[in-house]
Amino acid sequence: GLNPDPNDNDVPDEEVPTPTPFDEAPVIGLSKDLTNVVNNMDGTYDVEFLLTVENFGDVPLNNVSITDDILGQFAALSPTGFAATDGSLNANAVWDGMSATNILAAGQSLAVGASGTVSISFTVTPGTVTNVDNTALATGTSPAGNDVTDTSTDGLNPDPDDDDTPDEEVPTPTPFDEAPVIGLSKDMRDVVNNIDGTYDVT
Repeated sequence: GLNPDPNDNDVPDEEVPTPTPFDEAPVIGLSKDLTNVVNNMDGTYDVEFLLTVENFGDVPLNNVSITDDILGQFAALSPTGFAATDGSLNANAVWDGMSATNILAAGQSLAVGASGTVSISFTVTPGTVTNVDNTALATGTSPAGNDVTDTSTDGLNPDPDDDDTPDEEVPTPTPFDEAPVIGLSKDMRDVVNNIDGTYDVT
């Protein structure tokens, strides 16, 4: 404080340490980009996304995680074959598409201004579904133990308007292009003259 003798007893024996708080402004951003959709021509499609997470705050972020509820968002398409692949961040080798499972390997951090990437892939059976809009969620923990989160926006940039506030939340579309094909043949097998002016045709 400002008074060396806070109780004004002329005995300045108070020894209260002066706190020095360091205010934080942790911010995390996430983007999700559809990198590939392959029609396997058997009713199934292979889907791949690139996820980019970035630290927009003023402190490092620890325990960075990315979750994506593929089982929920693509439930009608029976998703299978989940895989997470290293980018500049290490992927979780046992990622299973559930909302509670981290796509990243445990214990990863992002320095101030740093970003990192990871990819996910899986297989779906769309049936009559032609598109699914979907999002992922990034979380990080500040040095003071505060968690920050961000819902992904479509594309490669977690902050498309570059204002250092990654508040965009545009879902990433996943279109399933069709390749319909039909074929027909017609073969004449037999013609029988009935000798009465008529013919039987097969």
